[in-house]
Amino acid sequence: MADYLKEWTAAAGPNNFSKTPPNATLSVYEPGKEGNTLTVVEISQPVIEGRDLVYRYKVLEGKVPATGGPTSLFIDWIGVGGGVGPGFHGVGVGARGIGFR
Repeated sequence: MADYLKEWTAAAGPNNFSKTPPNATLSVYEPGKEGNTLTVVEISQPVIEGRDLVYRYKVLEGKVPATGGPTSLFIDWIGVGGGVGPGFHGVGVGARGIGFR
């Protein structure tokens, strides 16, 4: 998590999320709807609150549902090899990505 949060600072070098915040797609399951609701957002200023990683966001496309079920956030990649920083190959994917426990 420390390496991921570093990507949001100038210390990460010229390609960092604080300089160019990433877009992300929020996918929310809403009971009774055929497909998930998709909302495109720009995320910034991540903070850890207890066991949660919380971002500020700006809606770019769509609408954030007021309620819903299971939710996923798909963040655009940055860095060498398409991952978040050197050596990472995806966020939350397999044992090598941020978010794996």
